[in-house]
Amino acid sequence: MKSTVNLAVAAMGVLALSAGAWAAGGSEASFNDSLSSLRGQVPPAADALNKSVDDALNCAKDHCPAGNPFDTEAALAAMDPAKIGIAARFVAIKPGTFLMGSPQGEGEKDGTQHQVTLTRPFEMQATDVTQLQYLLVTGNNPSAFVKNKYCPGKLKAVGGIAACVDNPVENVSWNDAQAFIARLNTIQDKYTYRLPTEAEWEYAARAGGGSVGGSWTSENSGGCTHEVASRASNGFGLYDMLGNVWQWVQDYYANYPRVAVTDPQGPSSGSDRVVRGGSWFNGAGGARPAYRSFIDPGDRVGDVGLRLVRSSR
Repeated sequence: MKSTVNLAVAAMGVLALSAGAWAAGGSEASFNDSLSSLRGQVPPAADALNKSVDDALNCAKDHCPAGNPFDTEAALAAMDPAKIGIAARFVAIKPGTFLMGSPQGEGEKDGTQHQVTLTRPFEMQATDVTQLQYLLVTGNNPSAFVKNKYCPGKLKAVGGIAACVDNPVENVSWNDAQAFIARLNTIQDKYTYRLPTEAEWEYAARAGGGSVGGSWTSENSGGCTHEVASRASNGFGLYDMLGNVWQWVQDYYANYPRVAVTDPQGPSSGSDRVVRGGSWFNGAGGARPAYRSFIDPGDRVGDVGLRLVRSSR
């Protein structure tokens, strides 16, 4: 089993090396030629490893270096390494106490304002998961916004699958998000990844009372997603916490408690899961840290994505 996992991690290394050839050659053709040249190195045992990804991405452990699939920015220079580097970065957030929700009259969907204390630090991804990151891990890109007009000059084909590499992935259900995380946790053995709790998400969005950052909303989005980190970050250095795409959190949807709570995990059962942050489709009134909504965990929507939190193993 461990050797299979190592092969999966190694496959990501092949992609990085091939993308390096793309960056050096400056064209998608050279990238695809590099991938094709690897086919002769693929052993039969690796062919069956992951049929959802082109066989050229599989290689023996001793033929390519293992690595975190999120650590691709150096080799993927042609895909705007600054943006990929931001997306791959996780921001350390210290524990603290804050008021979650909104005062009466501020927002009908925000929930009762109450005190929340988080006693444990956590690391949150600086941006939403991008289409490239989702594709590298799953071999699939479910996004609705996969045309050059949505990412001029940034539409790439990786393993034969198109992606607006720096745009947030969307059309991802809560169940899809869990499958993505499970896959990532299988092929990556340094960190454990998960969705944030709703309390962690709002605490991070409020950024200790600092700036909440810029927002892509219906007023300025042009009806589509935009590159991650193309608006200002908030006070914690997190991008697109508000706007661009809604973000799944771990919690079931329910009314908030009316008393102070510590490290809340949300209800133990329910039917819908919470999304936070608003999106390109929603007005600026929804781009508030307290604003919340809910969706069936099996639904896929073109303005709903995710971002991760992680902890060391």
